[in-house]
Amino acid sequence: RLKFQKPLDRLRVGDSFTGTVRELATIRGRPGAFVDIGFARDGWLPIQETPKGTVLSPGEEIDVFVKDVRARDFMLTMYRPKTPLHKFQVGERLRGTVVGYTDFGTLWVDVGGIMNGIIPPGDFRSEGNLTARDAYNINQKITVWVKKKRDGLSLTMIPPRLDVRSLRRGDTLSAKIANLDPYGGVFVDIGAVSQAYLPPRGVSQSLKAQPLEVGRELEVRFDNLNRHGQAFVSTLRYSVSDDEFIEERAAQ
Repeated sequence: RLKFQKPLDRLRVGDSFTGTVRELATIRGRPGAFVDIGFARDGWLPIQETPKGTVLSPGEEIDVFVKDVRARDFMLTMYRPKTPLHKFQVGERLRGTVVGYTDFGTLWVDVGGIMNGIIPPGDFRSEGNLTARDAYNINQKITVWVKKKRDGLSLTMIPPRLDVRSLRRGDTLSAKIANLDPYGGVFVDIGAVSQAYLPPRGVSQSLKAQPLEVGRELEVRFDNLNRHGQAFVSTLRYSVSDDEFIEERAAQ
């Protein structure tokens, strides 16, 4: 049933709503109900997504969660889902449970998300040169930090020295060049869970005139966080009154 209300592209898996049961139906031999949550189409609530013994009636208000979103429809559940990926924050400290290993030496960890997080070999701690399989047991509890959430949930067991979520624009930081971007930018270690990025526009003219090498120490200023939680920094002077970075004047 089409309605001139909010479009489906605003829905996210894990979103919660109080909806109204519109009608009971059977799709491909499976019973369920169409539920109105205020969007352009009613959501489909399969009977298996309701607690045992639940009897739904048209007009009844129920609490539901978005389980799946497709181009033209979406599915609901009455079971509270695990945390959606977009609600995790880079730098967030979590307790997790080891649930598996890979042949590449990585560790799978359940931190309560809709998908398990992964710890790359360089981000887990062990004594000696033990592999992930030898160092950690299935169901073992460990402490991790969210490192990335782009194309999955990447975790680390290495405690960060700095939480980028506490930074304000213009804050001065000590950094060390970790990698060079072929496009003129620089990846720098500021002590956060992931490297910060110094884009070409943030590299001062005086710094551009000098050789940039991995391991060199720099003084940078915090600019912003992108939507994936990565910090962007600058070596330009920051004006508090104008809230902008200012390039130094060329020498006369």
